[in-house]
Parts: sequence; C-alpha cells; structure tokens
Amino acid sequence: MKFIIITGNELRHRFFALTVSKKLNVAHVYLEKKANVHEKFECTPEQKQIIDKHFALREKSEQQYFGGYNDISSLPHSFIDTGKSNDPDITEHIKGLNADAVLLFGSSLIKEPLLSLFDNKTINLHLGLSPYYRGSGTNFWPLFYNEPECVGATIHLATAQVDAGAILLQVRPAYNENDTIHDLGNKTIQASAEVLPDAVMRFFSGQLQPQVQPEGIGKLCKRKDLTAESIVKVYDNFENGMMADLLNNIEKRLASFPIVT
Repeated sequence: MKFIIITGNELRHRFFALTVSKKLNVAHVYLEKKANVHEKFECTPEQKQIIDKHFALREKSEQQYFGGYNDISSLPHSFIDTGKSNDPDITEHIKGLNADAVLLFGSSLIKEPLLSLFDNKTINLHLGLSPYYRGSGTNFWPLFYNEPECVGATIHLATAQVDAGAILLQVRPAYNENDTIHDLGNKTIQASAEVLPDAVMRFFSGQLQPQVQPEGIGKLCKRKDLTAESIVKVYDNFENGMMADLLNNIEKRLASFPIVT
C-alpha cells in the first residue's frame, strides 16, 4: 500500500513522518506550517511571561526527544502554508500520487472532497484519549484535573466530525514519577508513531475492527480556556505529587478510564 502523510512542520511532526516511513510505503509528506496560537492570547505582561515560558519549555523538550529528526529530505515532501491542506491544488496533487490511504497528525481539519477520495481510508493520530477529553488541548486538561491517566493518543478513522471517528487503537505513555507535562506529551508521540503502522495494516487487512466512540461522556475542552492561571495549576499539580499519586494507585485509576488496546 502507498500512503500520504499530512502533518505539521514542527519536530514532533517530522519525527512522526520519518518513524512511520520506516514501516510503511510513504508516497508523499505534506508539512503544514503551524499557527502560533499562543501568541494571540490577550493577557497582561505577567501572564504572557507564564505562557511564553510554558511553550519555551515545550520546545526545549521536543528538541531533547526529537532533535535528531529535523531532516526530512529522505522523503518526498512539500511544505504547505497554515490551513492550506484542503486547497484544490493540494487535492489534485494527491490524486496524481495514486495512493491508497491518508495518515494525519497535527494538520488542519481535513474536509471534502479529500475525505471522500479516501473514504474509510483516512486515519488520524489524535493526541488525547477520546472520548474522555474532547476538543482542544486534550493532553493538557487531564493534567489540570489531576487525571494523568487520561493523557494519551487515539488512532481513529477521520470523519467530518472532529475526532469522533471509530477507534483503531489508543496509547498511553510509560509513566515515571519525575515526568513533566512535556515528557508525557512527547512520550505519547513516540509510542503512537511506533504502533500506528502496525495498527493501520491490521485494519486494512481486516484483522482489526474499529470501535465506535461512545457518546455523551467526557469533558469538552476549549482553546479559550488555556490561560496563564490554568498553566500554573498544571505545574502546581506536578509539584504536589500528581504522578506519584497515579503510580501508587495505577491499576485502579487506569481501570476507571478503559481504552482500546
């Protein structure tokens, strides 16, 4: 099978593309420039300092985890401006590649006609455990609510409804008492990229049946709620032993939020 990857242009996205390409035949990678959403926050200088520090620490952590994955030249690739994944010229270029399926990670929301071109053959890596946390920042808010067991990733079929498609597989990171918010996020990406190719091929060979997501449960997370105050609370939760509490009650807490494995 030949696969198209539509992803972002940060280190984590390049890591994903390069890791997946070791196991799958990747015809082309589209790297979409990411918008700096955090720069648009309305806040005081003190609040801005907290927000900027948080994202600076994330960038530093990504360098530590994915710094060796910047060079994408070994793969056929194109760079796309922010929000341009659905442009007609991109769709036409994809048609010409005669690929069998599309893999998504960190791109803009894929819409028609691209979804119909790869009906039931577009698979998304969503950072978050659906449906427990839905919307935006779904690996941030579990840590705000002292539920690190809800940090993870969901590999699912892409649909017109955001992150609502049937689930192929879900992944949690390996926990450590000294983990930071950025460790958990990056370990989730590492684990997901490693298992996604096998899950995808098992799905297309009929060995893995997607599981429909239950409705009416979970928390809806909104980007506007990400503030300096919420960031401070997350870091305080780590300082107050959130990870130790999880590890001391790991079996019970994981059982409270079952995932598709």
